[in-house]
Amino acid sequence: MRALRRLSTALLAGGLAASLTVAGAVGAATSSSAAPLAEVGDPTAATGGAVYLVTVQKGAQDRVLASLDVDPLYRYTHTIAGFSARLEPADVKALRARADVVRVERSTRQRLQSGSTTDFLELAGDTGAWQSLGGPERAGAGVVIGSVDSGLWPRTPAFAPLTDVDARPAGFTGACRTGVAGSNFCTTKVVAADWFVEAFGPDAIASNEELSPRDTVGHGTHSASVAAGGAGVDARLNGRPFGQVSGIAPAARLAVYKACWAAPDPDQDGCETADLVAAVDRAVGDGVDVLDVPVSSTPAAPFDTLSAALRHAERQGVFVATAAGNAGPGPGTVQQPAPWVTTAAASTHTLRQGAVVLGDGTRLVGAMVARTPVESTRLVAARTAAARGSSTHDAALCHRGSLDPAAVKDAIVVCQRGVIARVEKSAAVRDAGAAGMVLTNPYPQELPTDVHSVPSVHLDTAAARELQRYLDRESAATAALDPAATDSTPVPQVLAASGRGPADVDGDLLKPDVTAPGSGVLAAASPLNGDGQQWAMRTGTSVSSAHVAGLAALLRSARPGWSPAQVKSALMTTAYDVEGPSSPLTQGAGHVDLARALDPGLTFDVSARAFARYAAGRLPARRLNLPSVAVDDLLDTALIRRRLTNVSGRTESYSVNAPDLPGVQVTARPASFTLAPGETQTVRIRLTRTANATPGVVTTGQLTWVGQTDHVVRVPVAVRPAVAASPAVVRAPLTAGRVTVPVLLGASAVPVQVAGLVGAFPTPFSLVEADGDRDTLGDGDTVEMPLAVPAGTRWLRVAVETNNPRDDVDLTLLRGDDVVAEASGLDARETLTLRAPRPGDYRLVVHGARAGNTSTVTGRVYTWTLSDRDAGNLTPATRTVTGTSGDRTRLGLTWPQLDGTQRWLGVVGLGEGVETMVELS
Repeated sequence: MRALRRLSTALLAGGLAASLTVAGAVGAATSSSAAPLAEVGDPTAATGGAVYLVTVQKGAQDRVLASLDVDPLYRYTHTIAGFSARLEPADVKALRARADVVRVERSTRQRLQSGSTTDFLELAGDTGAWQSLGGPERAGAGVVIGSVDSGLWPRTPAFAPLTDVDARPAGFTGACRTGVAGSNFCTTKVVAADWFVEAFGPDAIASNEELSPRDTVGHGTHSASVAAGGAGVDARLNGRPFGQVSGIAPAARLAVYKACWAAPDPDQDGCETADLVAAVDRAVGDGVDVLDVPVSSTPAAPFDTLSAALRHAERQGVFVATAAGNAGPGPGTVQQPAPWVTTAAASTHTLRQGAVVLGDGTRLVGAMVARTPVESTRLVAARTAAARGSSTHDAALCHRGSLDPAAVKDAIVVCQRGVIARVEKSAAVRDAGAAGMVLTNPYPQELPTDVHSVPSVHLDTAAARELQRYLDRESAATAALDPAATDSTPVPQVLAASGRGPADVDGDLLKPDVTAPGSGVLAAASPLNGDGQQWAMRTGTSVSSAHVAGLAALLRSARPGWSPAQVKSALMTTAYDVEGPSSPLTQGAGHVDLARALDPGLTFDVSARAFARYAAGRLPARRLNLPSVAVDDLLDTALIRRRLTNVSGRTESYSVNAPDLPGVQVTARPASFTLAPGETQTVRIRLTRTANATPGVVTTGQLTWVGQTDHVVRVPVAVRPAVAASPAVVRAPLTAGRVTVPVLLGASAVPVQVAGLVGAFPTPFSLVEADGDRDTLGDGDTVEMPLAVPAGTRWLRVAVETNNPRDDVDLTLLRGDDVVAEASGLDARETLTLRAPRPGDYRLVVHGARAGNTSTVTGRVYTWTLSDRDAGNLTPATRTVTGTSGDRTRLGLTWPQLDGTQRWLGVVGLGEGVETMVELS
């Protein structure tokens, strides 16, 4: 796995950037035998123009724009130096050839990651953390939270104007551009608003959208309400009172930057990166203190333009909260891997539960919001109650109009989850005259806390199976719904759908950073989203991101001298473990705890220069002074340095407690130290692989410094021992018949596995000069090819090469309109490699960025899809490499005579997770 990450550090394995939804949790990503490249259409056909983000050297923006015959959509001046514009392929090629252009990146569409948690977080009450900040009326005072989201619905009591404050916070310069939303959008609570739609396209938005900062989706309103909604606001949903709800930082101000839009096709909803960067750039220029940006990351993160904008925001003192994504529970599904942002996982908090009480007395506990019981009555499986003209399938899913009223009147109906919205199922049950609903999960998923049209209990898979067994054996099944029932499930627990580490882009980065409430959180909503409600319950990591943004606002208000990195450090080093099985790969440092974060004792800080060096590839992640330790592929020993600063205001002594990790010995020196206020201590953390290490398996724990007072400073540790190290790729002539792979051993015996070899025929292409200008390729310099990825694919590899070494070609792989991967070097050869890509239809775009002969680029494309199958045509000299740990050796590989008109690809695995691609031509 690590070897393949070296092949293309800009890729997310499996292309998960577009697999997330607005409303919360989704199922686990589908995992993906060799197949030929799909038939190619006209090889000289060009694709149309697209929106690109162009990053330039300082001071070069006007000069670069003057070279183009285009009007920029946005100019970026506060974070990155650059602009975005709709460019034709010839423009892109010309820009990429300029010395004063740093990066040209196609704008892609990202997705939003979608009781009162203030009590659960122990903020409210006489002993809550708000009291130490002056009460809820002062919690977050003086801080502006920027919401980069789907906008905001301002006419809700959650955003009531603040009293006894200046109309504009000191140092904040943002304006209120409201459009059709009206002049009363901004108040002393909402102090700035704007919208950014040029890249998405004003003509591409849904009919119920509007060109204003007003929220029609509801996502932005909910997030803003969680982060900074007012304190003690009465909430009502579907006409029912739900008690009082408070935002995390009720005295903080809000600045709204709408960059996420609904489209006529919900699958096209999202946020264009060019619009997102414009929103971040404006927010930083306006002077926000905290940014909440709960969107998925691009395939190139953390080395893309959006990540660069967020890094420059951090450099200018802005704390950035973002979401871990909802593509769990698989490993490597975490979003937003940049070390300068705080990536939040989602966890449960106060449970809303109830039970289905079967006629035999069995009680099946699940999620239930309604407080109204349903007395014992008939229990009817919806699939057995199809209305005339409706299919059994539609009835089982409880589509509107699919249920026979005569069969379900006054009964409790069992509906299966899937296909349509969960709340639509209960509406169908209500319309048919039933008394209640049981919603069942057909496969493992979360249990969201929805507000249904009839009293409803949502059961997990195990309980659903038990319910079905009862229905199968009882001809006259009955049940009741009990809203008072609970199974005393401990909280918090990380949601199954919450994105997990390791960060595939860099195994030496530990993500997520923390976890926060993200399940069934009640907050304000927009009545424009279709249901007319001003309150909603949402689940997903965007909700936890909003919590982290609010907590950061409280810390920034209380500790204005801290850097964003120190705020992140305080949240991480004071976090606690969630309930149930977990690890730093799921919870990060743990669950946030504001009371302790306000006084963390020690903090870790990271300079803007260090982040910049990491982004430029000049500093490895393990050398960043992060409040976490992650080491990928530990063969022998790794030495990590960290600097801790005393922020307590008093002299204090600390001693270290090293974790007892299976297979890895951890030591920290000095073992104890004393620091005066403001002093910093450098510690050396040594990680040594031991004989009982399990290669390829991440081992985790916590490294802790205990102060002489109540301070406990702990950082998560994740280490993956490796059995060997080998090159990412070895190449050899097909006629040679053999090649050797250099191997560095980390164990005395390393098993060898083989996948492939698989052949690929060349697909020729010709990119021709089309506009009469011999210095450019014109509109014919792009070719698009369909590409099919079958189920069971473990590796997808695409290679392009041209006939002139002075050419420059680029590759872009798209699934629908989503960019999955890109390769845009300055060479005549480019490759893309994805591990476990999602099966389906893709589009491969080959772009001629420069013609070495100034007129034509000709070449060929090869595509391989490999499964785990050993094709029997690549033979290792041994099936076990032996020696002593630390030895350097070689593994010989041989193959028979193969078809010379094809190129061949295989993969050699060494132990668990160490892979080398073998390319023969």
